[in-house]
Amino acid sequence: MAQSKTMKLRLLWMTIHKWIGLLLAVLIIPISLTGSALVWHDWVDEAVNPLRYAVKSGEPALTPAAYAAAARAALAPGERLSSLRYPEGGEGPMLATATRPATGRCGRVCGSIPPTAACSTRRPATAAWCR
Repeated sequence: MAQSKTMKLRLLWMTIHKWIGLLLAVLIIPISLTGSALVWHDWVDEAVNPLRYAVKSGEPALTPAAYAAAARAALAPGERLSSLRYPEGGEGPMLATATRPATGRCGRVCGSIPPTAACSTRRPATAAWCR
C-alpha cells in the first residue's frame, strides 16, 4: 500500500513537471527565435531583401554627393538626410539614414542605395536593423 502511494505521488509529480515544462517551452522558443534574429540581423536582412544586396561591384560607382542626392530624392517631405554609411567589407549597398520631425514614433528612416543610385529602398529604423 505504501508503494502505491509513492507511485501516485511520482505520477502526480511527473504530470506537474511535464506541464510546467511545456508551458515554459511556449515562452522560451519565441525568445530563442527572436534572439537569433537579433544576433544574425545582417544575414536575416539579406535573406528577406535579396534585391537590396544585389550588388555586382565592391567599389562605390558614384561620389558621396551623388549617393546623397539619390537618398534625398527618396525621402518624404520634411525628412532630412543625416548620414551615409559605406558597406562593411566594401560589398553591398550604401546605407542612408534620415531623420523626420517627431511624431511620437521613431524619428529615423533607413534606406539602402545600390552602387548605381538608380533607386533606393526604405525601411523604418529600429535598433536591430539600423545602426
